[in-house]
Amino acid sequence: MMDEFFMYQQNWQKIEGERGVNGIDGLYIKNDDESITDVLIAESKYNHARLGSIKNGTIKQMSKSWILEKLKIAKPYNPTITNFDQIISLVNHNNYRARLFKLKPINDDKLKIILYKINSKNDDKSIQKLDKSEIIINFKNPQNRYQSDMIDAYNRCRREALHKWFPNMNEVKIEKLLRDNAISKEDI
Repeated sequence: MMDEFFMYQQNWQKIEGERGVNGIDGLYIKNDDESITDVLIAESKYNHARLGSIKNGTIKQMSKSWILEKLKIAKPYNPTITNFDQIISLVNHNNYRARLFKLKPINDDKLKIILYKINSKNDDKSIQKLDKSEIIINFKNPQNRYQSDMIDAYNRCRREALHKWFPNMNEVKIEKLLRDNAISKEDI
């Protein structure tokens, strides 16, 4: 859903930055014909989840050190991106944006998208949350095409997770769960 948020709103191009479950959730670029003009590093969290840390708590997730370490791990898996070194260079020179994208359900009928600007450039190992913006989407009454598309993306993500967690559950029951946001023993 975060990918659609950034690609839909601001025309970011997604680059694969995650290897396994411990990489960069969202690595996005903008480029002209010859080079990368902008880099966005984003991390997604759901509900009450928080940013973590690595190396015995000394390096905070989304810090410049964390970002550079994850980029170096991702680089070999992106052989078609000839200017991956340019992404690393831009981060090294503090020419990047960092964002925390958070989804938080409100009851059964609303979803809150919270976007934090992250400053990770002052200290290599820590971060500071700056500005915060929020969008509240009512599932039953989306205000525009964008909100409808975000609801569709949210439900696609939920559907994929339900198929993964309950592989024997049929599509009718999955649709009921998406609609009702409830699960019973009979559904499983």
